Amino acid sequence: DLNAEEGYNYKVSLKNVHGADFGIRNLYINYEVLCFARDMRNQIIWMPTREGTWEPSNASDTRAQGCDLRVRAQYRFNSLVIRYEQGAEYCDAVYRDQVIKRPDGSDSQMMYMPLYTASGNAFVGLKQLGAFVHWQYCGFRYTSTDNTGYLEPYRLWNTGVSYNPPLFKRAVSLA
Repeated sequence: DLNAEEGYNYKVSLKNVHGADFGIRNLYINYEVLCFARDMRNQIIWMPTREGTWEPSNASDTRAQGCDLRVRAQYRFNSLVIRYEQGAEYCDAVYRDQVIKRPDGSDSQMMYMPLYTASGNAFVGLKQLGAFVHWQYCGFRYTSTDNTGYLEPYRLWNTGVSYNPPLFKRAVSLA
């Protein structure tokens, strides 16, 4: 039987909502930095079974802490739009009550929780035509409680083009 989760979550963020003008006309940069800490008891986690299925179980005492950074830059000139978005995350998520430690004696990272992740997106648009590149990075994910077994980091790339033909001479909005 699963027990109910209990815990506390703390967040502090700094966010630039309106964009910063760096003296270059039509260039705006927004950013957000978020730091967090979460202490949990009976956290529900999903773990693989020997049969290859996943089952929920309780981890009795866990802590996750880290930071997220998001940056977005956009330049507009007439019908040209150039935009770049970047994100990076650090999350140290540990089992605090585990007898099993890393070989160096420190608390072990929670299984299947990457310490580092990142993503980015670049877009260029001119009138109704656009093109984008999106990428993601996921760091090591440990498959054992002492962090000696792991899955290799991976990167994903996605590219595309878009064309949005004008269907009407006036803007149409559907709600």
